[in-house]
Amino acid sequence: MIEIAKEAVLSKGTIYNYFNSKEELYLVIGTESNKILNDMFEKALLKPKTDIEKIKSLGYAYYQFSQEYPEYSEIMHDMGSRFSSNFAPTQDQADLILNRSEIEYYKEINRTGRIFNGVINKAISNDSIRSDLSPPLIAIALSSLTSGLISELSHRETILKMLGINSKDIIELVFKWIAEGLKPKVN
Repeated sequence: MIEIAKEAVLSKGTIYNYFNSKEELYLVIGTESNKILNDMFEKALLKPKTDIEKIKSLGYAYYQFSQEYPEYSEIMHDMGSRFSSNFAPTQDQADLILNRSEIEYYKEINRTGRIFNGVINKAISNDSIRSDLSPPLIAIALSSLTSGLISELSHRETILKMLGINSKDIIELVFKWIAEGLKPKVN
């Protein structure tokens, strides 16, 4: 909190006027991270025409977010382990059991779910992707694959440069494989 106060040119006491704890401040930063990413998702969905292109555009937006906001990206991933994504309360539940900062955080988590599930449900209903898998399963698998891929690419940046491999080429290759795996099964 002392470092934050110095950076914000405020006293530590002033910061505590706005936040009850450093955990609450961290949660607010994590919420802002999710808001930025969700805005990028929504903007990315304006361009593509096909359902598969829309799914890929979410992955590219996620990659772009990790490149433009690496600190926010790290915080957002850490928040996912601190606040179980298995519990994203409804608005009625949130109002009863959570504080204001937690409510805002879960609003953004639920927004992410609506974005992903909306795209996936539409793709399934259009027979653009497999219908034998549940939308939440697909959403979690895509998010996990993309998150892991981005993390690995950032850890291997030096090796990739030495080999003359561009991260974007790897992203494109993996997204092609994902698109192939999502194609409807032929009977």
